[in-house]
Amino acid sequence: MKSYKQIQQCAVYFLGVSAILAVATFILLSRPIHVQKEAPNTAGSFSPDVLSRIPQVQYEKIVERPLFWQGRTPYSEPEKPAPKPEKVKRNTKLDGAQILGVMAAKEASSVVFKVDESVIRLQLNEYYEGWELIEVTDKKVVFMLKQGNDANQPPIKEIEVMQREPLPREWLGKQGQLLENS
Repeated sequence: MKSYKQIQQCAVYFLGVSAILAVATFILLSRPIHVQKEAPNTAGSFSPDVLSRIPQVQYEKIVERPLFWQGRTPYSEPEKPAPKPEKVKRNTKLDGAQILGVMAAKEASSVVFKVDESVIRLQLNEYYEGWELIEVTDKKVVFMLKQGNDANQPPIKEIEVMQREPLPREWLGKQGQLLENS
């Protein structure tokens, strides 16, 4: 059990705290509380010099364009001029192309051609510089222009296959000997 002295110390402590709270409550409640019953009157505090600082141009625009009239339309920004279409250069990548060889085999067709000292091999539906290979036969190769089409340039380019004379049935080989094809 607690001793008598400990109980006495706790009682004194609680009495001291209670006294401090009572004094603080009395001080706070004894002060007058100010309640404002009406909104402050600011009509006299508005100075006319504020209006003089606003440019008069704004008022003139309002007067010139009244709010309500029959022909009034919403503001729309002025139209910007349409950009001029860029002049598309003629696609001359296949000009001067020389067909070196063709393999006509339906969807697996391909062509080997030479352009500007470069040798290019294309299969059907592949592209070279904007031109698509669309047809391969033993007599011609057909390309269709897909990119950079100029109005003055036809969209189809046909290149004839230059056929050489067939080798003779009997042909002298590199050593000058007669070789037979069987």
